Amino acid sequence: MKNFILIHGMSSHLDESFGIKIKERIKNHGFEIIEPFFPLKHQISLENWTEELDKFQKYFNDKTCFLCHSLGCVFIIKYLFKRKIKAHAIISIAGADFDEKNSLGEKYPQLYDFKELEEEYEYAKNNVKYFFNIYSDDDNVLTQDSLISYTKKTGATGIIIKGRGHFGRSSGVRDIPEIENILNKISEN
Repeated sequence: MKNFILIHGMSSHLDESFGIKIKERIKNHGFEIIEPFFPLKHQISLENWTEELDKFQKYFNDKTCFLCHSLGCVFIIKYLFKRKIKAHAIISIAGADFDEKNSLGEKYPQLYDFKELEEEYEYAKNNVKYFFNIYSDDDNVLTQDSLISYTKKTGATGIIIKGRGHFGRSSGVRDIPEIENILNKISEN
């Protein structure tokens, strides 16, 4: 069974931005969609996000793919390492290194627990068959340096799109048509 597990960011669920259209695209490629709902904002903790995704482990197999946004991109790196899970593909949307400038640490100190370790990056690089990071040239939440660094450390193929901000609710992005080429590639293999 081909599964796509969707992991939202810290502020909203994916349907509040590009999720509805992306799910249509994913379904058209024959994937079953699994969509956990993680606690948001001040309720976030690494522990409760891990517990939530653990509920869906029965869907994990060698064809499992993940689509993550923002904090979800950092989380999946930690989660795969902790649970020693391999993935067919990861599509990160605005995946970035944990960066002190991006951490929102004063307002959300629990985000410091999401800081990635080098061995987590290395694990992802060696245990994810296809890895893509889609990010914008004008992200208003994350620095370009942290977006580029995440791409390099994960070994992801970077896809830079102009003028999409952080791809979240406030950016007004309702679809990411560029994902179609990725879905074609990972569906073939």
